[in-house]
Amino acid sequence: MIVQPQNQMMRSPLDNLTITPAELDQIAALSFRDELAIALYQAIAYKSLKSLFSVLMTECLLMSASLILVVPINLIVLHRFQAIPPTLIQGAVYVGAAILVTIVWGNVMLWKRGQHLKILIQLLAQVQQFNRLVHGVQWLDQWQPPAELSGDRASHREEAITALWLTRDNLIQALNAEQIYRVPSHWMAHSDPTTLLENSLTTLMKLGLHSSVDEYSHLFNEILQINVILHREMAKLSPF
Repeated sequence: MIVQPQNQMMRSPLDNLTITPAELDQIAALSFRDELAIALYQAIAYKSLKSLFSVLMTECLLMSASLILVVPINLIVLHRFQAIPPTLIQGAVYVGAAILVTIVWGNVMLWKRGQHLKILIQLLAQVQQFNRLVHGVQWLDQWQPPAELSGDRASHREEAITALWLTRDNLIQALNAEQIYRVPSHWMAHSDPTTLLENSLTTLMKLGLHSSVDEYSHLFNEILQINVILHREMAKLSPF
């Protein structure tokens, strides 16, 4: 059942409309490994330089911490058993080989984990797109304040904001559904996640913004695309 926005007339239409990182953290409940796996998947699959930089920086920090903690202990153990390499060059080679193997193995495991999280990654991409659309409406409001709009443009703006609130609810419910299906102990065989979005898609199609030719019509088309993608991703979770 779709949860409709509550008390929209009692608040500014754009108040709290974006989905914040804190909300995403609370809903998705991701571990550090999952966050790193998602960043690596985005870096490779989507060619995201930002995600690649994040992964490299994190791995460098982890590897530095490991070297600081592990290498002295290993040297002590090797010295105790008289197994220290005869030269520093050999020691550096051993340490470098161990680092290389660790990085390769760790990234392979992260990539496999990222593939397991593909639906969540797609949902997170739609959240980013949604937030960009909200900022687009805010930019339009600065360019031409709502009080100055009249006729069709004022109506189109109201419909776009209604569509954004519906989409926000759909995104939250889709993220909740993905988390339920991702965690085996939360799985509910009787639940069909696609039903979360069908009523909302029907409502969006009836808004009629697709027939207009102003800036809000472009926003609406992107809003509709987000909901179509959500419906497709939820269908992948359906056990039926």
